[in-house]
Amino acid sequence: MQKVKFLISWILILSILFCISIQAGEIRASGDGTASIIGKGTVEIEAIRATLWIWSPDRWLTGNDRGISIDVSGYGTKEELAPGVYRYKGFDGKATVKGDVVFGIRVEGKDIKLHGWGDGRIYLEGKGDYWIGGKKFFGWPKGIVIIKP
Repeated sequence: MQKVKFLISWILILSILFCISIQAGEIRASGDGTASIIGKGTVEIEAIRATLWIWSPDRWLTGNDRGISIDVSGYGTKEELAPGVYRYKGFDGKATVKGDVVFGIRVEGKDIKLHGWGDGRIYLEGKGDYWIGGKKFFGWPKGIVIIKP
C-alpha cells in the first residue's frame, strides 16, 4: 500500500509541474524513455518492453468506473495495485484510455508511440520527438518546461 500511495502522490505532484500543457489540443510523441500524462480525453499508446501504469482517481476515490474506458492488448502482466490503479509489467502492445473524468498514465520503455487529444498535461523524458498541433519539436525535454498552445 505504501508503494501505491507513493505512486499516486508522484502522479499528483507531476500533474502540477508537468512540462507540456495542452488545452483542447492534440499531441503525438515517439521515443524511448518515460511519458507521464494526466488529463481528460483520449490517449493511445504503443510500447515495447515497457511498464505501463493507468490511474483513475475517480475509481480510487469513489469505487466506480464511470467516465473512463481502458482497452489494453498485447503482452504483459496486469496488477491492480489499488482500486483504479493498474500496472502492466513487461508491456508489449497497445493501450487506449478514454475519459471524461481525469485519469493518469505513465509509461516507461522503448519505442513509445503516443497520440493524445483533449485537455491535459504531459511530461516527457528520454530520447524522441513530439508534435503539438502539427508542429514538430526535436528531443524530449529533460526538465520542467511549460509550453502554452
